[in-house]
Amino acid sequence: MNGLSDKQNGGEYEYIGEFREGLALVRNSYEEGKVGFINEAGEAVIPLNFYGMHRTGGEIDKFVNFPRFNEGLVGLMNESGQFGFIDKTGATVIPFEYDDAKQFENGLALVKKDGKWASINDKNEVIKPFEDYGNIDPYFNLPIKDLPAEQ
Repeated sequence: MNGLSDKQNGGEYEYIGEFREGLALVRNSYEEGKVGFINEAGEAVIPLNFYGMHRTGGEIDKFVNFPRFNEGLVGLMNESGQFGFIDKTGATVIPFEYDDAKQFENGLALVKKDGKWASINDKNEVIKPFEDYGNIDPYFNLPIKDLPAEQ
């Protein structure tokens, strides 16, 4: 059911994403944007307590790029639109304190706070400090090595 709705068949999810690391993102509705995860048996493993998009004045102003598990973690948003990371049990591993985030790749994730980007590890330790790197491509996780070198 990758990318399909099961509401057409009486199900509760408007969207079901691809399975990654044994779990697939599910969304309750486009309007509300609440997300959680199911296992390959279709059982809810992580309830719809997180968000894949944030709206201000009815317009989408933020969304999660590629919301699927990678390296055991996934970046999502809370109700106020702050990004953080959870593990496969739904436990918060990295607090919801960032303005934007990209998924983990090679042990690091890009996070944005106060208009500046940094790279962090899975313990929320800053590996490359917050800097103004300009625009980070919103659709792809850039490898950390592709960020400009420190001056």
